[in-house]
Amino acid sequence: MDVISMATSNHICERGFSMQSMRFVCTRIRQVVLSALLAAGCLTVATNAQTVSGNGTGTSNSTLTLTADSSAATGSYNITVSGTSGSTTASTTIALTVSSSSSGGSGGCTVDYTISQYNSSQFGATVGVKNGGSSTLSGWSLTWTFANGQTITSSWNGAVSQSGANVTVSEQSGQTWENIPPGGTYTGFGFNGNWSGTNAIPTNFKLNGTACTIN
Repeated sequence: MDVISMATSNHICERGFSMQSMRFVCTRIRQVVLSALLAAGCLTVATNAQTVSGNGTGTSNSTLTLTADSSAATGSYNITVSGTSGSTTASTTIALTVSSSSSGGSGGCTVDYTISQYNSSQFGATVGVKNGGSSTLSGWSLTWTFANGQTITSSWNGAVSQSGANVTVSEQSGQTWENIPPGGTYTGFGFNGNWSGTNAIPTNFKLNGTACTIN
């Protein structure tokens, strides 16, 4: 649990305050160590990575924005904010859920899944993965679920594992040429497999846990 403590010097705040409304914006956070000055509804917070500031109208509303660096871990965190001014104290606890941005930003991803039908029991497929985000993807992982019992028998340019209908393809260790730059598409991966009856294109591709659009 990360705890944010906001202490106010008595000689700065002569009036009491309340924190009845506070809005938090947080994209990613692991460890935040804050020291704060909270006086009459206005505050400036210094963190170990950046400066966070907020202000409000009067003494009843304050806005605090938290932003962490790219090394922060995903997960759920309880953030407690407390302050004291004279004999008046106030505190609030906010539950934050930090989502992964490893898909490269808000742009998500796009998958091109192309089937080459060999015969009534064997097929090949190539899978192109487009990074629609704003940062390069390294160590990426693409998952999907076959709907018709298809099985992968061999593959190239990607580390493949299959458990039942569930498939995971990951960037191979040390193969930095498989990184996907912002706006770029990795087209090197493909596989051979078996099928029977129906060989539908999967509809639930996810890149690093984020759903992809399928072309």
